[in-house]
Amino acid sequence: LRQGYVTAGKEGLIKLWNSNFQLLHKYDIQDFSPLSLSISCHCLTINSKGTKLAVGIRGGECYEINLSTHSVLLLTESHHNGKLYGFDSNPVNTDEFATAGGDGFIKIWSYKKVKCLRSAFLDLALRSVSWSLNGNILVLGVGGDDSKSTKDGTFIVLDSESLKPLFEDRKAKKAISHISFSRSGEILGISSLDGKIYLHDANTYKLIETITIPFQNSYINCFDFCTDSKYLRISANKENLIYYNITTKELFQSPLNIKDVIWNTYNVPYDYNTQGIWNLTDNSSPLVCATSKCRQFDIIAASYSNGEIRLYRYPCNDEVNLIKSFQLSTAAVSLSFSYDGNYLVVLETL
Repeated sequence: LRQGYVTAGKEGLIKLWNSNFQLLHKYDIQDFSPLSLSISCHCLTINSKGTKLAVGIRGGECYEINLSTHSVLLLTESHHNGKLYGFDSNPVNTDEFATAGGDGFIKIWSYKKVKCLRSAFLDLALRSVSWSLNGNILVLGVGGDDSKSTKDGTFIVLDSESLKPLFEDRKAKKAISHISFSRSGEILGISSLDGKIYLHDANTYKLIETITIPFQNSYINCFDFCTDSKYLRISANKENLIYYNITTKELFQSPLNIKDVIWNTYNVPYDYNTQGIWNLTDNSSPLVCATSKCRQFDIIAASYSNGEIRLYRYPCNDEVNLIKSFQLSTAAVSLSFSYDGNYLVVLETL
């Protein structure tokens, strides 16, 4: 302040003092709307005119306080605890996308407004999220926090508007790593760190079958359905890649049998048409962490273990297809294009 001081503490109180340290006014975070889950104040600053104060809260919110009217405005909010892995775009309303974090929050955001539209707290570590093809349902995967591991492997079905739970089940015993609906909308695929993929009926959520990958001490990172929902390609740790015929229930590793198959998504980075984004023969090359192909344009994005993000033309059989790249401070665990292709969202690790 120009003639005094302002302080904020972990008890959630913001206090204004004169130059003689006499209390002039105080604000209580618990009176702010919307209320933060954690009221501890972590930082604050004042504008150059001394008329407005911005305060950052441990719960991920940043509020603006007008010092003359004492009104409070929420400037921004975010996830605030644990890792952020879960992301998916609304296939019907292309302005919306969802994030699910280790802090237990599911949040629905607007691309254009760059703000959170609605959120819900589940008090569980959330690791993955997928939107149904009609946009009415969100499926969340639980896991990733050792202090809250009793429900690891659970999947929860929410109404995408109210964010109220509709169904819950648990077949896996370890954290859910990836969730995806088939192009037909009839199958819900859920992969786990226990090395299995669980295929459920997308309408009744009844378990159809369980797929176990044949690699010892391996877990599944992600998978893709093909467009006719007959095949799965599965990415495991240690750069292992395997395919599954849903009709014959057979696992196989040779891509020659399905070289002409068109995939509905491109979460699995290792593919014949994406050879230019990865180089497993050079140990000095950064590893591919995540990929995403734009639905509207022939562009594929890739994140790397050194924090680099690259955009390539698709198909990408060599590095000459590189369009542009940019650098993050740390590796991105997930990235995805919006359904209309206008935005690319990147989830960076801390």
